[in-house]
Amino acid sequence: MKKNIFHFINIVVAALIALGPFWLFPICTDLNPMGYPMKCYYSGWLAVGTGGGVVVLSLIGIIVKKKGMSYFSYLVALVVGVFDLLAIKGIVQIGSMKMKHWEIGLCANAEHPCMQSFGQVIPILLGVLIAINVIAVIYLFVKKDHR
Repeated sequence: MKKNIFHFINIVVAALIALGPFWLFPICTDLNPMGYPMKCYYSGWLAVGTGGGVVVLSLIGIIVKKKGMSYFSYLVALVVGVFDLLAIKGIVQIGSMKMKHWEIGLCANAEHPCMQSFGQVIPILLGVLIAINVIAVIYLFVKKDHR
């Protein structure tokens, strides 16, 4: 149990991230003026994929006892968490609303539901996920246990 504490914390935080956009912290359900879903809709799906992927990686890290598996799962969760945070905040642009009719980001209108719940909670949860995995990687590296 003690060896897997970071995996268990990852599972809880990642499950909150995966359930957040459509169930816990709702996103906008309206369509934009062009008739397509808004940016937060696609950001929600990115968060669901990130959370679901980290849950699966953490479960694999618990089940598989091969050397380096935990280290690998923490590093992948760290990279995916950083990428997701940068994409949702609009620092890394994915898609184009003008060219492809979809884009990842948050709505520009501060009164939309996504800005009042999803836009505030998901970046915090992603920050927690990133911090947990940084600590886990450092812990394994210092401990010299690359299992």
